[in-house]
Amino acid sequence: MEAHLQSHAGSTEVRGANIQKVLPDDSIYYCKVDASWKNANEVGVEAEAQALLMAVQQIRRLGYKQVTFLSDCKPMVKELDQWKTVTTIKDSP
Repeated sequence: MEAHLQSHAGSTEVRGANIQKVLPDDSIYYCKVDASWKNANEVGVEAEAQALLMAVQQIRRLGYKQVTFLSDCKPMVKELDQWKTVTTIKDSP
């Protein structure tokens, strides 16, 4: 599964035509992930990460490809960006 993760902290909603501005050109689908926490403390980031994990697992089960995951949790996205490589995204089982 090829996936992208985008952070949109600071804007509570990305809607309609605006969503096209933030999606990579090769993205076919997108999935918004949000655990609905008021602040990005450690527990909030962990909840966001759990929500993302569940979303990725379901997207994989359904067989979707070229999915962009959207999150408003900038700390989580920043942490995941440190570990992201083309190999881990494209070649994961």
